Parts: sequence; structure tokens; C-alpha cells
Amino acid sequence: MKVCKRCLMDSSDKDLVIDDFGNCNHCNASIARWNSAEFQDQTNRKVQLNKWITQIKSAGQGKEYDCIIGLSGGVDSTYVAYLVKEIYGLRPLAVHLDNGWNSELAVRNIDKILDRLNIDLVTEVLDWEEFSSLQRAFLRASVIDMELLTDHAIGASLLKISKRFNVPYFISGFNFQSENIMPPTWIYPFKMDSLNIQDIYKKHGEGKRIKSFKFLSFKEFLFFGKNKMTLFPILNFVDYHKETAIEVISREIGRQFFSCWVLVLLLKIRRERIQIKFFCILNLLHPLGITAVELGYFFCNAYLLHFLVIHPNPGKKSLKKHILM
Repeated sequence: MKVCKRCLMDSSDKDLVIDDFGNCNHCNASIARWNSAEFQDQTNRKVQLNKWITQIKSAGQGKEYDCIIGLSGGVDSTYVAYLVKEIYGLRPLAVHLDNGWNSELAVRNIDKILDRLNIDLVTEVLDWEEFSSLQRAFLRASVIDMELLTDHAIGASLLKISKRFNVPYFISGFNFQSENIMPPTWIYPFKMDSLNIQDIYKKHGEGKRIKSFKFLSFKEFLFFGKNKMTLFPILNFVDYHKETAIEVISREIGRQFFSCWVLVLLLKIRRERIQIKFFCILNLLHPLGITAVELGYFFCNAYLLHFLVIHPNPGKKSLKKHILM
């Protein structure tokens, strides 16, 4: 069993290749791209960023909003909201998808962000019984990319709101620096493919008809992010580091907001401890032939099954302010 000394992925990933220095091909590819001119040529990145901002402002003339942003209450989306409103002077409309997994902390963060930055919000609320049924079908099918369902729902909501308000630009919080090292075979790249979701549910679902979950049409899937709604990953064009972003948010959003980010940092430390425990357990189970992938399946499925089966409804947390009807 070969193990990458940098990310600790092992050869249970059939695409894994370890070099002479003990590092895997996934790590090497990500680092090589990060060190390329695409991300390291700061002058070109600034030029491209200014072009994007100019295009967005021009297309938004005479409209109430010139762009759409997603807002989850996390670091990435909060920093995007701060950048587009306070630094680049755009007029964003925020969109939030409530899939039933909202934490009270996320809801409080969103309310504070909207109040501080004076941003309007549209919230899309999924039917919990229906969505959890879809998630259970994905668990039964052993789908690795469990976020595919939420990502599809977000995409469908963004497209609908883009058409409703005639706003052609969506500024995304996706960034290469913190979301790039996942093995390609672990992720289904066509998250907007509704036929894939429907086929999984047909084979592994509970036989109930899906009534309210929004599936994209084939045409919408084919032209998603290319035609009437253009995606702009702004964090790929700025010098983005999460630790710095947390400091900026804490300072600019206000002292009261800072306490929430202290909790975020504590959760990050807790997550790192969990990772250490994970790899300690993995080290003990390796002689028995248990791989990182298999142990990861167990951890993730046990967590999700706890909420979807044992504790089937995590509770409703609603955003009461800034809702546009």
C-alpha cells in the first residue's frame, strides 16, 4: 500500500501515482497549476479582474442589481460579499439556498452580513422530506460527491433568479486555492445533469414522486454558465487566503461578528483533531486491509445516516430579514 506523504491518500485510489519524493500526482498537479502564470502573474490577474468589474458594471446600468452572489454564511461567500460591495462598488443581490442543513450560526452570520453591507437577499427553501429522500438514494448508491444535489439546486435557483431579475453575472466564491486537490474521479463534473440525479433516484430511491425539486432542462444544462448567466470566480483573481479573509471580515463587519469567527477557528482546530484521529485509526486498520477510501466512506455515511435516518430533521432556521418576495 503506497501513501502520499503530503495528503496521506493511499493507492486505494486507482489513479494515484507516487513520485520518487513520496508525493502523489494529485498534489503535484495542484501545486504546479497554482505556481503557473495563471495564478502567479499578479499584473495579468489585476488586468483581468478590472475587465470583469467593468463589464459587470456596464451590463448593470439602469438595473437595481448588476450581479448575483451566493451567501452561505461561510468565509468564502462572506468575503465575496465584502469585496463586491465595499471594494469594487457593485450592487449585488444575494441568494441563499436553505436545504434543511442550515446551522443557527450560519443564519446569524448571514443576517449580520446583510445588515452591515446593506444587501438584499432571496432565499430558496427546499422541501426537507423530498431533499432528504434524494440524499438517502445517493447514500444507497454509494455516490461519493454527496454535494452534487445541493450544487444542482443552487445552480437551478441561480438561473431562475438571474432570469427573474435580468442579471446576467453570478460572482462565485469558488477558488482554486482551497478547492482543487480532490481526485477527478471522485467528482461527477456535470453537476447540472438532471438525468443523472433522476436515474440514481429511480434505481435507489423510495418510489416517491419528486414534485418540487427543480431539475434543469437539457438546454439549461448544456448552456449553464455560458449564455444568459455568466460565472465569475472572483477569488481566483485576488490574493485570497482564508486566514486573512477571516481577519478582514472580523474587522470590517464589526466586533459583534468577530465572536462567530472565533467559533469558526475553534471548529477548524476541532476538524484538524478529527483528521488526526482519522489517520491514527487508518494506521491501525491498514494491516487489516482497510483503505483510506473505505474508512472515509464509513465516517461520511455514518454522519449522514445519523441525521437522515436516526435524527431525520435537523430543524428549521429561517432568515427573517431582507427577503424579497
